Amino acid sequence: MGTMTPITSQIDQQAASPAPAFQGSVIMVEDDHELREMLAEYLTRVGFEVVAVDTGLKFYHALAEQRFQVAVIDLGLPDMNGLQLADYIHQNTTMRCIILTARDAVDDRVAGYDAGADLYMVKPVDCRELAAAISRKIKRATADQPVRESNQEDCWRL
Repeated sequence: MGTMTPITSQIDQQAASPAPAFQGSVIMVEDDHELREMLAEYLTRVGFEVVAVDTGLKFYHALAEQRFQVAVIDLGLPDMNGLQLADYIHQNTTMRCIILTARDAVDDRVAGYDAGADLYMVKPVDCRELAAAISRKIKRATADQPVRESNQEDCWRL
């Protein structure tokens, strides 16, 4: 007879494992419920703060409530084209934009980049690849921020 580990012990072990380091804030706009939940759960598990919505209108409401570093947007939304959201993000925010869609034609990709997307990914996507892309966009955005001016005394002299 094998040794059985009580369920409470398993839960305690999971609770004792350290939480992943905070990686950044993400808003995901995806109308496919299962895909949205699966991606949001994975991204949360690896350290992202994720708000997941299923329409463009809910995206705008969430944006009014909170700032995000990256938006992951599907193109085929029930209430509007995701390109409209990408264009809004590009014109009005400092957020990075990743389009995640089933549309793989070159014309769609070009339209995505023309609308302001930083990256265009085609479904199906590996969760690890999406997380790596989001992380890279956040790190790049942080690196692109202007360096504050320092006092003359703090500068190196050559």
